[in-house]
Amino acid sequence: MQFLTGVLIVAGMALSQGALAADQTGNLATIAQQDATDNTATITQSGTNSNIAIEQIGEGHTAKITDTGSDTLVIARQSGARHRALLTLSGIGTTGSLDQSGFGHRALVSVEGVGNDFTITQSNADTGTRGNSLLLIQKNAGNMASQTQIGRNNVMMLVQNGTDNTALLTQDGSNNIMGLYQHGASNSATFTQLGDRAPAILVTQTGGASATLTVSGVH
Repeated sequence: MQFLTGVLIVAGMALSQGALAADQTGNLATIAQQDATDNTATITQSGTNSNIAIEQIGEGHTAKITDTGSDTLVIARQSGARHRALLTLSGIGTTGSLDQSGFGHRALVSVEGVGNDFTITQSNADTGTRGNSLLLIQKNAGNMASQTQIGRNNVMMLVQNGTDNTALLTQDGSNNIMGLYQHGASNSATFTQLGDRAPAILVTQTGGASATLTVSGVH
């Protein structure tokens, strides 16, 4: 199987920098779309040392990233309208971030491997919209997850299955529903809710985990 290495897509125009065999390394894929309507972006890479970036500004927003490899860096940003992001990553030492700001906010992220670090931020949902829903799944050991939601309906779920995993979950403003499932030894979690209603926090930890909870606001 072959795949494109070094692909730059800007405002719907693709510039291919060459096709390499699947056993080669040094992958790079960048997508940038500015002020477009009904945006769609898809990146699929297999191999090691992937460097992936998606930035979409304006309107429809759908981003899908699939990658298998080690030491992958993933940066995805969506702003201003109906966000949707689906990320499926597998490997060792993956570092990633997903930033969604303005309006729709929907994210589903799955990361499998050891020593992965992923951050998701959703902010500034429009008045009158629900906004802010995310699910992050991490499997295996030594993973770090940070999830932040600011404003509007606020639903976040995190699943970590393995040992020595760390979770940081923060919700600031609006309706605030938070869920965590950790299975395995030596896991830890920190929850912060600063909100407008009574908090809904659902926590399941098995195998000797610890949790710290901070809640403030109007309840």
